[in-house]
Amino acid sequence: MLIIQGGKWVVLLRNAPHLMDFAWANLVMGLIGNTLDPDDAVCGIVASSRPKVDRVQLWTRSRADADADSLNALGQRIMDCMGLDANDQSAMSIEFQASSTIIW
Repeated sequence: MLIIQGGKWVVLLRNAPHLMDFAWANLVMGLIGNTLDPDDAVCGIVASSRPKVDRVQLWTRSRADADADSLNALGQRIMDCMGLDANDQSAMSIEFQASSTIIW
């Protein structure tokens, strides 16, 4: 049995479709340029556009239970990298969701 423990940062953009392209482009460029994730913690990114809520998820290799500071630092870099101003940030939320996968 193998237990894989990771998680994901979930960014929700409510009723703000104009922000999705901007945030997505900045996050992808941040990953490519290695400014968003210098510790190589992110292993995937996906965007989902819906009528009322757009969602961006950044998957992490581990949930870093032992080091909450590094997890919080990644969350702050996500916020900084998206480049949203204060008015735009009022239309978004961000949270970390831990997960575990068991492979038999």
